[in-house]
Order: sequence, then C-alpha cells, then structure tokens
Amino acid sequence: PQTAPENTAHAHAPQPTGAKTAPLSPAQARLWFLQTLDPTSTAYNMPAAFHIEGPIDPDRLQNALSTLAKRHQALRTRIEITADGPLQRIDPDSPIQLVRGMANRADIARLALDERRTPFDLEVERPFRAKLLDLDDGTCLLLLTVHHIAADGQSVALILDQMRALYESGAEPAQESPVTGYSDIVLWEDAGGGGSKRAKDLADWLDLLRDAPPRISLPFDRTPTDARSEAGARIRVALPQHLAQTLRARAQGAETTVFTVLLAGFAAALGEVGGNADLVIGVPVSGRIVAVSY
Repeated sequence: PQTAPENTAHAHAPQPTGAKTAPLSPAQARLWFLQTLDPTSTAYNMPAAFHIEGPIDPDRLQNALSTLAKRHQALRTRIEITADGPLQRIDPDSPIQLVRGMANRADIARLALDERRTPFDLEVERPFRAKLLDLDDGTCLLLLTVHHIAADGQSVALILDQMRALYESGAEPAQESPVTGYSDIVLWEDAGGGGSKRAKDLADWLDLLRDAPPRISLPFDRTPTDARSEAGARIRVALPQHLAQTLRARAQGAETTVFTVLLAGFAAALGEVGGNADLVIGVPVSGRIVAVSY
C-alpha cells in the first residue's frame, strides 16, 4: 500500500525566531482550505465543558489563560490573506479574553452544544475561546473551544493540564523564556528544503490519485448526494477473544498494526460488496515524525 512520504530530520533543532508571520504548514493549509470551503462548518471545533461545583476565582482563571496564551503562540495565531497566499500571523502576548455570563442549570447541555456549533473566523479571531457561566444553582460552567488548526488531541490534553496547574498555583502572568513555537518549526523545515519537498510530495500524490474513482459503488439504501454533512455515528463491536488474538498475530507477522489489518479487511469488504477494483479510503492520522514537534 502507498504511504505518505516521511519528513527528514535536520541536523539542528529549530530555535525561537520571534517571527510574527510564517507560511502555513501542510496541516494548517488543509484545515484552512476546508474552513474557507465552508465557513459555517464546526467539524474541526474541539470543545471541552466543565461543570464546576466548587468555588472558582475568575481572575485567577483569567491569569492562567493569559499565561497559556503567552506560552503557546498557536493559541494567538490568526490566518492572514496576502498577495502570496495565506500566512499565519502571531498576535502579541495579549491575554485570551475570558467571556463571563449567567445561565440556568437546566440549559447547560444546550449551552455547551451552542458553543460547540459556533464557527471560528480564523482571519479575525484567535482559534481558542473561553467562556465562564455562573449558573442559577451557585455552580459554574466553563466552556473551552479550540480549533483543530491550533491543536490536536495530544496538545489539547497538554493545554488542559497546564491550565489546571497554572490556576492551582495562582501565579500572576510572568515573562517566560522564549520557546520554540509552531511557526519556528515551519520556518525551520522550509529552510531545510521542506517547501520543495512538500511540492514534490504533492505532485507524487496527485499522480497516484489521478485515475482514482470519484465515487465508490455501493448498494446504498438512498441516493447519495454531493452535499457535505457532519452527520455520523460511532458503532462499537466487541470481537471474540480468539479472533482478536488472530488479528494480533496476523499484524505481528506482517510487521504492521492491528488497525492496518482491520483497514485492509474493510477495504476488501467494500470491494467485494460494490465490485470496486480500486478504492480510495481516508482515515484520520495522528503522530509526528520530528521529535521536537511533540
């Protein structure tokens, strides 16, 4: 099977540059394209909601958020459109604004969903929002939303851990030593030939997918359309122990993962049901090849 080309590591690690602009990384460019394709989409909003029953200090929380914004430039990066295309624009170390409000306890599910369904304007606003609502029963609802262009599952967990630690310490926002930011890594990769390599990789993929079928043939129970939809579902299936052991053994024998074996089986099933000799299947990918980008 065809796999994505790997990035090559440079001899020296990237250093803080203090740059206020940088090209978009391939991941940022993909997400930016999808957001401009449908500005109302919230498919890449990553929400977190916390119902807080104990006392909370809003000023202390604001300080924690301000320190986070100083520490992680991705949380204060907007997309700027220029004559040469989109760039990432790093805003100064101004704090993330904690929006305050009041609400009814009975409405917390709806409020969390409304926040989740509010799109980001990545040209105008930062890709991170924080809202603290005082509820009528004396508790609070903290809503945090970050766009996937600024974070992934691993980094969201890191952000939440750091926010909790900063809040618990109660420290005022302090000047921290410069750290390597996401834009620094992009500039470093471009300096090492990353830009030309990405162009070659793109050409290779376009060539590979040139004759790919535009749509899979399957016996659908309704007529498919080209309209985009975020509707979906998750189906959990428990495999018998003997089958799970067989899958692990097959994966080990092929020096791959159980996921890859299952994906191959899924592709074979789609090909058999629909009579498709050639398939294009997209799956989420997580992981970073260059250690410094963790």
